[in-house]
Amino acid sequence: MTLTIYLLARLLYRQSSRLNAIGIAALVILAWDPDALFDPSFQLTFLSVAVIAGVGVPWIERTSEPYRKALRNLHVLRFDRAFQPLQQQFRLDLRLICGRIERILPRRAARPMLTAPLRVMYAGFELLVISLLMEFTLALPMAVYFHRVTLMAPVANALVVPLTGVLMPACAAAVLLGLIWHPLARIPAAIALWSLRAITGTVALLGHLRLSTGRVPTPTFWVALGAAGAIALAMVLVRKRW
Repeated sequence: MTLTIYLLARLLYRQSSRLNAIGIAALVILAWDPDALFDPSFQLTFLSVAVIAGVGVPWIERTSEPYRKALRNLHVLRFDRAFQPLQQQFRLDLRLICGRIERILPRRAARPMLTAPLRVMYAGFELLVISLLMEFTLALPMAVYFHRVTLMAPVANALVVPLTGVLMPACAAAVLLGLIWHPLARIPAAIALWSLRAITGTVALLGHLRLSTGRVPTPTFWVALGAAGAIALAMVLVRKRW
């Protein structure tokens, strides 16, 4: 529902706010079922999405995303004007390094050899940021409802999230091709099945480790209040321009 509202706002050519879309989706659900406010699944879901949209995404937009975008069309000099001075210097340094590599390797191989590891590094950084943010954010409700804290969640996310990027397109392709001709859907269905088994196997393997979870007592009121205040403060401070 949140994604639908967000896309509808973009469709109407409006500057859509992620937090506004999440808030509207929450209000619609609560208008339909007010008791959902006390449902742990509702609280965990919207807390996770709100923190990702309110803290994780703005943080990434101000740290790694400008440099990740600067890797595009590295050989086109006129694109440098669209970036800030730090990113322009970054592109210039990469072109200098690329020129050194082109003395040994062909030009078509030099640029991907330089930019591909950087893209992987930035993607890994963003995944790590979101995983750690979820680990700290969900620690409070996990302790309140389940008296447990997950310790292997960042590792599990780092392994599972790339697999979900394979699972979802494969499932969509299997459904679409299945409507046309069933034999065409076998290949994407096999890919989806493999990725699903890899996801469940990874979660099961890490879940059986002794270090995967730990038991904790119920947090006190002041601890819960401090955690909620820290989350709200992070949403405010991440948007400040110092």
